Amino acid sequence: MNRDILDNQGKPIPGQSTRTARLWDCVRRTWKVWVPIAISMLISVAALVISGLSYRQSVKDSEVTHRLSKLDFRPRLRLYSLFISHGKTPSQWQLTNTGPVEAVQIKVEMISHRYIPGHIPNQKKMSISMKDSSNTTTIQSLQPQETKSYRFREGWLDSNARIQEPPQHNVMEILVTYRHPHDLEEYSESAYYFVNPDGFWVPEGSSSLKGELYESLRMRLSGVIREGPGSVYKEWPGNPMHTNK
Repeated sequence: MNRDILDNQGKPIPGQSTRTARLWDCVRRTWKVWVPIAISMLISVAALVISGLSYRQSVKDSEVTHRLSKLDFRPRLRLYSLFISHGKTPSQWQLTNTGPVEAVQIKVEMISHRYIPGHIPNQKKMSISMKDSSNTTTIQSLQPQETKSYRFREGWLDSNARIQEPPQHNVMEILVTYRHPHDLEEYSESAYYFVNPDGFWVPEGSSSLKGELYESLRMRLSGVIREGPGSVYKEWPGNPMHTNK
């Protein structure tokens, strides 16, 4: 049973008891012992919390690094061709860098391919392929999101790219090579164009290219085309380019 603490007049002090007084007396006498212990415990708990947070952050950093390692930080050149003049806009081709880094040492070559049925049975390549160095364009660099436009060489679309009749047996290739600015790794991609039944140059994905002839042309080009259009073309309105490896 607790006993009240009395004041100097012999009256109990409200809220005070012998047990409470003894407790506070013990605290006052032992604080030099328990305070360092309490501080040590707090430091240990804080260290555990910091360690846990650091581990979580390291996991996040590792995940970010892993994701970044899968990204392709290289220039990506996309091609758009206009074969018919519109008003004051001449027939031309445009090159855009949709990648995050600059492209350097860019070279664009125009190549003519000719399909001759029965020329060599079961041949998986075009019968004739020709290119002219005078129809090659060099570009020093192309910054991210930058576009450069160039006219087709005069006479190229009307005669040079059409080796002979019938025009539908001719295929035009625009070969683009470029390098990464840091390690100078080279990339090579090609876009292919066909003469449709109406006699107009169109990209390979045109809906007007139907029938056995165009299937034969694509089959022959399979010896040149090594990879189909990348997923980027789902968002890009230009002409698909195939990777040359």
